[in-house]
Amino acid sequence: MRPIVYQKTRELSTTSTLAKKGLNLRDLPQLLNLDYCLDNTNFFITSDGGLEKREGMETLFSVAGTDGIVMLEKYTDDLYLFAYATTLAAYRLSTGAITNIKTNFVQSGSFSGQRYGDYFFIASPGDPIGRVEQTLNFNGQTVNFTVGQIITGATSGAYGTLLAQTDLGATGTLTLGSISGTFQNGEALSDPLGGNGNANGVLYFTYTALSGAPTAVVIKATGARLYAGISEGSVRYAATDIGSNPPFTNWTVATGSTAPGQVSYRNAGKPNSIEPLGNLILVFAEYGKWAFHTETIDSAGTLVKVDITDMFRQDSGGGRGAKTTEAGLAYVNSQGLWLLVSVGQQNVKYSDQEYVSTPLLGSDYFSDFDFSNCDIAYIPQKHTILLTGAKDSSKNNIILTYNTEFKSIGRLTGMNVNRFMEDGELLYGTATNSNSVSRLFYGHSDNGNEIGCVFYQEIKTGNLEANQSMVGQYMNGEISLSSYVIVSFDIFDYEGKFVPNKLRLRWEADGEMSLLDGYGTASWGLSPLGGDVGTAGAKEDFAGARGRINNYQRLRVKFIEHSNLDFRLNWFSIQTRQKRNIRRRNLTEL
Repeated sequence: MRPIVYQKTRELSTTSTLAKKGLNLRDLPQLLNLDYCLDNTNFFITSDGGLEKREGMETLFSVAGTDGIVMLEKYTDDLYLFAYATTLAAYRLSTGAITNIKTNFVQSGSFSGQRYGDYFFIASPGDPIGRVEQTLNFNGQTVNFTVGQIITGATSGAYGTLLAQTDLGATGTLTLGSISGTFQNGEALSDPLGGNGNANGVLYFTYTALSGAPTAVVIKATGARLYAGISEGSVRYAATDIGSNPPFTNWTVATGSTAPGQVSYRNAGKPNSIEPLGNLILVFAEYGKWAFHTETIDSAGTLVKVDITDMFRQDSGGGRGAKTTEAGLAYVNSQGLWLLVSVGQQNVKYSDQEYVSTPLLGSDYFSDFDFSNCDIAYIPQKHTILLTGAKDSSKNNIILTYNTEFKSIGRLTGMNVNRFMEDGELLYGTATNSNSVSRLFYGHSDNGNEIGCVFYQEIKTGNLEANQSMVGQYMNGEISLSSYVIVSFDIFDYEGKFVPNKLRLRWEADGEMSLLDGYGTASWGLSPLGGDVGTAGAKEDFAGARGRINNYQRLRVKFIEHSNLDFRLNWFSIQTRQKRNIRRRNLTEL
C-alpha cells in the first residue's frame, strides 16, 4: 500500500499601499506590481501614498446657452471676465451681477484673454485685439483731475486711481484702476490736488479695438510685452510698456529697442499656446514648437533690438493651455502630457530636456484624444497637474491627473470642464455642455449630485501557473458614518477565464464587513442603504473579513464608493494560500 502524502499549502500576506504610481494601461496586468493599478477614478494620491476622494464642485454662475464658455480669466479681485459664442461678459463676485461687454465678435467660440495691470486684453480670430477698461463719466468739473491721483466719491466713499482721462472741459470720462467700492450717480468726485466734478452715471466697461493690432488666436502678457500668436505661424508683439496709459497701443514693427516686432516659424502652423520659460518665449503650435528671445544691442550708438530664435522643432506640436509648474512647463500633444525643463541647442534635434509623463497609458490612449479645447491647471498643494480634454468625444469629457511627486496618473470624471481658472488657492472651471462656471474641489457633491470613485488593481500573490485561494482581507481608511464601500474581487479561474464579482464585501464604518453575493446588483449609482445620506465627517476605520475564494489563477480587487461624503483609502491586505501547479494538458507535441 502506497503512503498518503499530504501537500502543505503556504499562507501568504500581500499588502498594497494603493498604487503610488497610478494607472498603467500599457503593460500586462498580471505582471504589474502593487505600485500600479488598472483604474483610479476620482481619487487624488496623498503625500503619504493613500487615496483621497476628490471634493465636489458648486456652480458660481451661469448664463443662457449651451455653447460652453471658452475663456475665463480673473480681471480684479471682484471681477471675472468670460467669453462664449460671440460674447464677452463680466461677472462681479460681490453682487453676482453679469454685464455684457461686447456681443458681436465675428468668430464664434474662440477667445484668448489676458489681464495686464488694470487693463484686460482680448483676442478672437475675427477681430483685432481689443482692450477692456473701467470708465466713469463726469460733469460739473471746475478744476481738472490729475492722472495718477486717487479719485474719491464723496457719498459712496468709493475710490480708484486715475489711469487716463478724456477731458472736454466741464465734462469728460475717467479711466480708473485699483477700484474699491461702488461709485454713485451724481455724487461729488475729487482728487487730492483739487480736481473735482460730479459722477455722471455709474462705472461701466469700455471696449476698444486696438488700431494696428493683428487678429490673433492666442495672446500672452509676460514681462512688459504683450505677445500675439497669429494664424500664419508667427508671433507679433507690441511696443514695450514704459508706464504710459494705456499700454500696448503701438503694433507697427520697427527696430528700436522698445519697438514692436514679429518672429515667425511658419512650418509650425497655427500657434496654440505661448508661455515664458526663463528669458525665452516658447510657442506651441499645430506641427511643432519653437522659442525665441529678444536682445538689445548698440548699433552705431543707437539701441536696437534683435529677435533670436533659440529653437524650432517640427514634431507633434502642442495643444492650447501650456502651464508652468514646479516640475517643468506642461503641455500636451498626440503623444501625451509632456514636461519641458529647458530648451536644447538649435542644431541638435533631441537636446531639449523634456519627457512625456504619460507613457503608461499606452501608445494608443491619445489617438482619439481631441486637444482643440484642452486646458491645463496645476494644484501645488496636491503636486498635481490637471489636463482636461475630449477622449472619443466631440466635447471635453475627462480630466487626467498627474502627480509630480509620485509621477502617477489618475483620472477624474463628472467634471466636464472646458477651461480652468486659478484665483489664488481657488480653482474654477467652465462647463462643457452649458454656459456655467463652477468652483472646483469644493464641498462633497457635484452641484448636489453624488460623486463616485473607483480603485481597481490586480494583485500578484504567487506564481501565475499555481492554483491559489484567498482566505482573508484587511483594510484601513477613513469612511463616513452614513456611507459604505463595496469591495469586490474578480478572478481568472484555473482555466484562465475571467469571473467578475466572485466575492463582494460591504465595508461600513462600524468596522464590520459583511459578505455579499457575487451575482447581486451592483452598488454603483445607488444611494446609501435606506436612502439616508448623513452629514457626519469621516472616521478612521480598520476592517477585516474571512471571505474565501478557492482555486483561482489571478486576482483583482475593486473599491467602489458613491456618495456625497468623505472617503479615504490608506491600505489593504489579503491573505492567500498557494497550492500545487494548475493541471493544464492542452498543448500538442509536434
